[in-house]
Amino acid sequence: MLTPLDLKLFRDLGRMKGQIVAVSLVMACGLAMMIMTRSIVLTPMMRLSSPLRAVGVKSQKAIRHIVSQCFAIPRIYIMPGMNGTQK
Repeated sequence: MLTPLDLKLFRDLGRMKGQIVAVSLVMACGLAMMIMTRSIVLTPMMRLSSPLRAVGVKSQKAIRHIVSQCFAIPRIYIMPGMNGTQK
């Protein structure tokens, strides 16, 4: 058996059917827009990310090589805490 408060709740929800449907549709459209926007943004990034990763690895190797050559010069010292090494 339903209490009077439960009956009032169902009666009020029955009167608000249109608002419930409207809010549900707005939320569904917002979610669809978010998913479409994310896929539109991420797809080109995924296409570009693999070549950029290779470039990043090559540039890191080049930077390490240049830094090692710089530190081979006399009177060039590594500051404590740089690159986890001390000299």
